[in-house]
Amino acid sequence: PEHRAARANEAAAVDARGDVYSLGLILFELLAGRPPADPPSGSPRERLAHLRAVRSQPQPSPRQFNPAVSRAASAIVAGCLTPDPADRYPSAHRLRDDLRRQLADRPLLHVREPSWRERLAKFARRNPWVKSFAFL
Repeated sequence: PEHRAARANEAAAVDARGDVYSLGLILFELLAGRPPADPPSGSPRERLAHLRAVRSQPQPSPRQFNPAVSRAASAIVAGCLTPDPADRYPSAHRLRDDLRRQLADRPLLHVREPSWRERLAKFARRNPWVKSFAFL
């Protein structure tokens, strides 16, 4: 969105957060099986206005379209797709850190993990002795 605004001569800073937004769109489509919004129709000017309006709103969760997506993965995508660039991951490195932590069943560092149950399940998967202890 910032690239489009900068191209339209609006005062928009273009930095890595625009690329993080693009990566978030790809992650969303991979997890949900569809883009976050339906593609616009009409003239090019109408399509741009529609895209601008859609991008200024919070995007839906991939869990709406695929319930198998974890809450933490959904939080990572939300951290990429927030309308305000200041609220996004500031760099692809931080996004990578959280993706790696999610794959390794570790707590996320750069976005708030919304489910304490999921955090507990991650801890149990990292520490198999917890299940044994709970069984006893």
